[in-house]
Amino acid sequence: MEKEEFKALIQQYRWLLPSANKFYDWPSGWDEIVVQLVKDLQEEICPPNYVQLVQIKEKYGQLRILFHEGTDSMKGKIKATEERSLTICQKCGADDAKSFTKGHRCYTLCSDCIQNEEKID
Repeated sequence: MEKEEFKALIQQYRWLLPSANKFYDWPSGWDEIVVQLVKDLQEEICPPNYVQLVQIKEKYGQLRILFHEGTDSMKGKIKATEERSLTICQKCGADDAKSFTKGHRCYTLCSDCIQNEEKID
């Protein structure tokens, strides 16, 4: 996600995304599912429902979302988005991704991106 697009997202959903940019760093292929999660969670936020996404990142080839508070429904949406990231290519956003390990790094990549990774060596 481009820096300006991300700033606009934070501005629009400032109660949900309170932190500075350094806490939100995920591969661009997952932009769509992250933005959809933010929109879905925003719909549920009203007193007493409350959640803050503290950190969004990639870890071991999967989207990881750290948060405070939230209803069971919100927690379920966050967990579902993390699980969904295991089938979405983190580089291009294709919907047929699989886990891929190169050296000591784990990725979730589609077959085209896996071939491109293998050509790097």
